[in-house]
Amino acid sequence: MVKKILLELLVIVVLSLILLPLKMSTIREVEAESKVAFISQEVEQKTDARMSKTEVASLQVDINFATLNELMQIKGVGKVTAQRIIDYRNKNGPFLDTYQLTEIKGIAKAKYNKMKHQVIINQKNLMIYYNDINEQ
Repeated sequence: MVKKILLELLVIVVLSLILLPLKMSTIREVEAESKVAFISQEVEQKTDARMSKTEVASLQVDINFATLNELMQIKGVGKVTAQRIIDYRNKNGPFLDTYQLTEIKGIAKAKYNKMKHQVIINQKNLMIYYNDINEQ
């Protein structure tokens, strides 16, 4: 009876040691996704409340995860260009460099130079994206 209890306890400990790192990894990913969702929600709320010129100028948009409305907050980006960015992203995968925006119809080098201070690529989110792809 004691041996059976000890064996069951050993199995529980071993499983805990195996599953704990997996659980921690999942927790980190959920935290990162929550931060992205929170930032997106904050931008959406400010978009609805009309952002001031100063707020728009200081806004930085992650072009790999931004919604249509978030992309439209970038200087010089309207609904058509924002949709082209999303279409490009869906077809080619995430942007690795913001300069790739110049590959999109309607974004020449001059337009890119005006918007480049407002666009970012969050490397942490990009790593989560590639980890998700590799796990599938």
